[in-house]
Amino acid sequence: MRIRTFLITIGVLTGLLALVSFYVTNAEALSEPLFLWRGSSINVGLGLLVAAVLGMGLIFLIGASHEASTMIERWRLRKASRTSEEIEEEYSRGLVAVLEGREQEGLAHFRAVLERDSRHF
Repeated sequence: MRIRTFLITIGVLTGLLALVSFYVTNAEALSEPLFLWRGSSINVGLGLLVAAVLGMGLIFLIGASHEASTMIERWRLRKASRTSEEIEEEYSRGLVAVLEGREQEGLAHFRAVLERDSRHF
């Protein structure tokens, strides 16, 4: 287990312990009504729980969108790298063909490189 994972686990467990301790020691205060709009109300404890769940959900959505964008960026970079390697391989085949005296075959390889990447030297 990495140190970061261990510290996060300890932090979460400490937070849960503090939350349970808060609910046990303040049971009367948490059962008081929390007045909302139009005369509706809920318990203070339930209000705190709903706020915590909404906060965790928001953090989860932000983290998930960040991870998704990172995954898409990595996929795009891998695809570009793979394409670049394929182009360089085709270019190398063309060089080998020219050096071995097969100019027409080398020219065909060079044209294939330029079809895939028109800016290739």
